[in-house]
Amino acid sequence: AGNKNGNFSFYGGIIRGKLGIGTAYTKDKWKFLFDAYDLDKITLRARGQYKFYPNLYGIGQFILPEDRIGGGTYVGLSYTY
Repeated sequence: AGNKNGNFSFYGGIIRGKLGIGTAYTKDKWKFLFDAYDLDKITLRARGQYKFYPNLYGIGQFILPEDRIGGGTYVGLSYTY
């Protein structure tokens, strides 16, 4: 479920298999997302992406605390088809 207001969108539901909430900001070729999930042991995720070409993105994310499953920092490329 979600709601969009201009460049911002707000959502809630299952995030990485846990109940969570989040917000996203989109502007031109940039998109930034912030999630909070696993509300018993709060986990935070921040992601950003830049659209280089149609379907090709540079991405980065970090998950806190870093010692959680999937925690840490990731930087790479993403291709959607």
